[in-house]
Amino acid sequence: MKYNHHYSGILASHKGRNDSYFLFEQKDPTYIFPNCLTLFGGNWQKGLFEEKNPLDTLFREIKEEFWIEEEEWDKLSNIIPGYHKEADNPNRPKGVEEICHIGRMLLNNPQYQNTFSVQMREPTVPRAHNWLASIYATQLNSSDFEYMHNVISSRDGVITPDNYKWGSKAVILSEKELVPDRFSWGFEQILSTLIPTNLGRNQDGTIVVPLYAPVNLPYLFFESKGHEYRIVEKSD
Repeated sequence: MKYNHHYSGILASHKGRNDSYFLFEQKDPTYIFPNCLTLFGGNWQKGLFEEKNPLDTLFREIKEEFWIEEEEWDKLSNIIPGYHKEADNPNRPKGVEEICHIGRMLLNNPQYQNTFSVQMREPTVPRAHNWLASIYATQLNSSDFEYMHNVISSRDGVITPDNYKWGSKAVILSEKELVPDRFSWGFEQILSTLIPTNLGRNQDGTIVVPLYAPVNLPYLFFESKGHEYRIVEKSD
């Protein structure tokens, strides 16, 4: 099977006294899936990025999203075939170090969970395509969770370059607030295998298959197992 890209995401959570809490990105109202919830992270495409494995991609993406490193230019049309939406990268916001600190917390010993094959078909997406997703998790202690919650609240959820570009935002939700129709890209199916909640399956035709791959396998391993990546040429 040919895959368009390989996604790496982080599931950040905190176990409170009465509930568990999770960090998500809520996409903007003009996104292909308006106001949907996804994890923070990003994508590797063969020929476009130099990483050798999903964990390296996660570190690059989180560093870019939380202003630790400058974000590389890539196009949403590379990730979502048939979908075109571009914007210039924003300037660094004031007080950016507190956002950088959240990124460092997320990358403090992330634990691999699983890799998933995701198959999406029209009309859910403009053009049918497949992708792989490797998910990592981190548990935040009380002080780190309070810090993250305060920063996100004080900035109305606008913390990452994409938040500034598109109007998306970071949100913290309790387990009780998680419902299937709030997610897209098959994340409701992915999360149902990772956390003790039954989100079920969103009826949009997306097929998610756990691969049960061992931790942090290189992209070459997936290719050796028949998961062929589409090659993307770099452009100015």
